[in-house]
Amino acid sequence: MEKIMVQIAVPGLTAAQYDKAWEDIREAGHENPKGMLHHFAGVSGTNWLIIEIWESEEDFNEFGKILMPILERNAVPQTMRTVLSLYKSFNW
Repeated sequence: MEKIMVQIAVPGLTAAQYDKAWEDIREAGHENPKGMLHHFAGVSGTNWLIIEIWESEEDFNEFGKILMPILERNAVPQTMRTVLSLYKSFNW
């Protein structure tokens, strides 16, 4: 399978919503989602950009079935996602 990079823009997100969503993910037993290799979150005001690296798009989509209800329950604003084939990754 091909690794993917996912870019998720979340305008209007608060740190409290982000933290509560991760708390709910952990409580649901998914602290380390299957196939997620890296998760990075950056913020400027209330505009968030999240970058994730996944083993496969299938793993990303499967986790989405768990994640989406959690995001809805925490009133996380609609996201804009871009899924790209991962071309290169370096660890320095």
